[in-house]
Amino acid sequence: MTAPTTLPDLPAQQEMTVARPGRGRRIILYAATRGTTEGMRSARGLLLAIILGPRAFGIWTLFRICMRYTPLASLGVQRGLELEIVQGRAHGGTEAIARSDTSARTALGWIISTAAATSLAALIASFIVTDPAWRVALRAVSLGVVLEGLWVYATTYLRARGELRRYALLEIANASVHLVAAVGMAYLFGLRGAIAGFVIGALVSLWTVRNCAPFRPALANAPLQRLLDIGIPLALSSALTIALGTADRLVVVAYGGAATLGLYAFGVSIAGLAASLAWIIRTVIFPDVYGSARAAGAAPAMREHLDRTVLPFAYLFPPILGALALLMEPAMALALPRYLPAAEAARVFIFTAGAGGITTLGAIGVIAVGRQRALPVLSAIALCINLACSMLALHFGAGLAVVAGGAVLAQATIAAGVLTIVGAQATHERAFALVLKALLPLAWCVAAVVLMSRLYDPRTLAGGAASLGTYLLLLLPIAPLMVGGFRSARVAVPPARYTE
Repeated sequence: MTAPTTLPDLPAQQEMTVARPGRGRRIILYAATRGTTEGMRSARGLLLAIILGPRAFGIWTLFRICMRYTPLASLGVQRGLELEIVQGRAHGGTEAIARSDTSARTALGWIISTAAATSLAALIASFIVTDPAWRVALRAVSLGVVLEGLWVYATTYLRARGELRRYALLEIANASVHLVAAVGMAYLFGLRGAIAGFVIGALVSLWTVRNCAPFRPALANAPLQRLLDIGIPLALSSALTIALGTADRLVVVAYGGAATLGLYAFGVSIAGLAASLAWIIRTVIFPDVYGSARAAGAAPAMREHLDRTVLPFAYLFPPILGALALLMEPAMALALPRYLPAAEAARVFIFTAGAGGITTLGAIGVIAVGRQRALPVLSAIALCINLACSMLALHFGAGLAVVAGGAVLAQATIAAGVLTIVGAQATHERAFALVLKALLPLAWCVAAVVLMSRLYDPRTLAGGAASLGTYLLLLLPIAPLMVGGFRSARVAVPPARYTE
């Protein structure tokens, strides 16, 4: 895909403001529904951890890790479909809309074919592996992969068409069904019941989206080629990103077994809720960014995207994560003392939500200007960092907190690369300084939280209160960035700030 060009008959600033009214309101409303969804997903993980115990919960985590990889079999056609539908609707006209519908049916046919092949491969592999945990996980994948692929297709179609309200309601319904089915079946039948509950939830969720997208599969060569041209680089990047997000857990299970993975995954599940904010914002704004890059050109679109979205997130979110990290351990000491060994890792791991969020939002701009081929390179570098840190930490007995620190460092590496690309596309004269400034709050807050855990006892209410108060005082040096980020998120900064 080539970089978008400027249309000569449309003033850039005028075109960029089309379809923008109420963006903040849309983000707030979707945040409320997405927060409900993520809350139920996190509740499912926490309740399963309590019901199943560390070892069985570790096997459940293996199953969920495997399920994260299965969409990659479609080679990213969902991402290509997302872009094609948005740009087809932006172009308008019967021919463009018909072309996007043909692409949707082609994407469906490809997804069904690849998901069925993945299901068969997982079933065969389950008879080959000798480890009981992997055997159960692979058979569970074989049951759920086609259902999950169809759900992802339908919701991608809805999201790309801008039907955000309907999409949000379906997300809540999906999370509710999975919560009730998995937890209820786990309570009755243990781990196998939890997996059966997942399949039941997937079937019910698929029924709810039966009318949300074209469900007549096709396999047309030209649309498939267009989708794959966009999707393959993004699929490779996604594969590396998923590997980056799961490598530390696979190293943990290799060194410590399923029970240790269960402890670490419990800490990750607590931190996972915070990671949803960036996806909330992305879901709301990506049609605006894609459309602006096509109509107004790369530089003005990327300038606005940086000023209104990426940098405010980078300045405001890490301080919030730090406060949540310090409140986490006293709560765990009161409610879930069995999982306290995971608290220190969770306190650090929560900051992956900050670095990963910068990447998620910045990557919209990278894709919009046709630079998606750089994403796999960044992900590969970060994956090497994550694997090295995880293996060294466990080999030398440094503990799970250091493993979590390696995950944060790896995510920050990708964020730095994405910021560099978007800054260069925005013709920012000091792209390196932009990257340092954007990542400063993240580094500052991580250091402050680690310091608080050394100065106070984080497992008592008094220690938690003292650490939180001191932490808030330590935020004063970065307060100007936080205030500036809040103002920028509300009002677009004029392009004159940048050197063309």
